[in-house]
Amino acid sequence: MGLTVTTGHYCFVRCDGPRCTKRIEHSDEKALIRLVKLCEWEQRGNLWFCQDCAKQVDHVPS
Repeated sequence: MGLTVTTGHYCFVRCDGPRCTKRIEHSDEKALIRLVKLCEWEQRGNLWFCQDCAKQVDHVPS
């Protein structure tokens, strides 16, 4: 799931890892992107992975 912006300029990024419920929220889209990068989330195409899930995805055999 990519960056989601709702009415009222509320935005969030949700981790696309299996069974993960982590998300980062902010009222400013630019600040949210900076926060996501500071928390070391990874963007892969249109998917976002928290730091923990990104490590797990890297170890899944193809």
